[in-house]
Amino acid sequence: MHGVYVDVHDDIDATVLKHAIRIAKYLYPRAHLSAASAALLAPTRDGRLFLSGRRNQRTRIRMLEIIQNNAPKHSSIGEAVVDDGMREFRVSVSSIRQRFLEAFQLRNEHAASIDDDMRAAIAARLIEEYGSAQGAADAVWTFARENEWYREGKSAGRYLLHRPSAVPVKNEAALDLIVAWHGASRGHLTRDGFEWRWKPIDGEGPPLARQTIPGKLPPFIVSLLPDGWLEQVLKDKDERTLLRLGKRYLSNITIVKQESELAALPQDVLLTRLDKYTQDGAFTGKYAGPVRSEIDKNFDANLAQIYARADTPRLSGVQIKAPMYLYPDGVLSPATGKPSTHIFKPAGTSGYDALPVVEWVAMALCRLRDAGDGAHSHPG
Repeated sequence: MHGVYVDVHDDIDATVLKHAIRIAKYLYPRAHLSAASAALLAPTRDGRLFLSGRRNQRTRIRMLEIIQNNAPKHSSIGEAVVDDGMREFRVSVSSIRQRFLEAFQLRNEHAASIDDDMRAAIAARLIEEYGSAQGAADAVWTFARENEWYREGKSAGRYLLHRPSAVPVKNEAALDLIVAWHGASRGHLTRDGFEWRWKPIDGEGPPLARQTIPGKLPPFIVSLLPDGWLEQVLKDKDERTLLRLGKRYLSNITIVKQESELAALPQDVLLTRLDKYTQDGAFTGKYAGPVRSEIDKNFDANLAQIYARADTPRLSGVQIKAPMYLYPDGVLSPATGKPSTHIFKPAGTSGYDALPVVEWVAMALCRLRDAGDGAHSHPG
């Protein structure tokens, strides 16, 4: 623009924004800063500079947009000093009273530039100047009446005399869950009602080996969620509900709402080995879980009752299974509220009937192979 010069090596946009008020004063010498610009003495973060003068108009110079509206008939103007790195200069600005009324103009871009914090700060400044909320309201109303800003005056007076409640409004559907490993917090899994976010504590925690679509659950969380039979048993495929109701997962991972809950959850530590109560491939201890019989048609439902409590570990996979705890005396019972030391897999249905046997055979073969190599292991 004619009259605006920039060094060839400078960032043009940054230079224009830095000297925005000087440029506006040069272009519109009879206008004054108003609304947010009168308080900031600078453009807004999005590059807008607000003026009030004799007419409505807009001027754009690179990233700077100068927005001018009609000033009131009897403007109340003060003077401010600005230094943009070249030298100090004086500029006209809206007074505190006029600035406050500008915040209550309807369907007005100048009013929208004054946010709640700025409006509250101006109100506090007026109350300090006039000694009370009533005194400030009277002073503002006097100025509003002079300029026929009756609607703005009523709204401003109501704000001063009956300050709006500062109670924050919270979306109750939002979640902030703590993800812990072996009882130690590793990060926060949050949802604002629309998207998920994984925030490791101090930049540490499980790395995302495979980045997901932004806003979706990270893969290491998805892999923990119940699926297949258990997903149907829980009767809710909504991931929010699954994570809110479950607390314990595989590999000593816990997901809770408050850190104080971590101490109450047991750690999954193997205390009694299964081979101590195994003979010729058969379990010789005492099984204290749901029982299947020819006349019991509700075995799946009985097994599902184990998962009714949040302190029962959630297991992923399509097969019917339940987390169990093997007591030192050989009693095998559901791991509800107790360490999960073993996984119980009964013969399932829907094509998965033979899977537990196939898995046992495969692990037995691995044990034989390891034994031949001099290693020693046990099937799970």
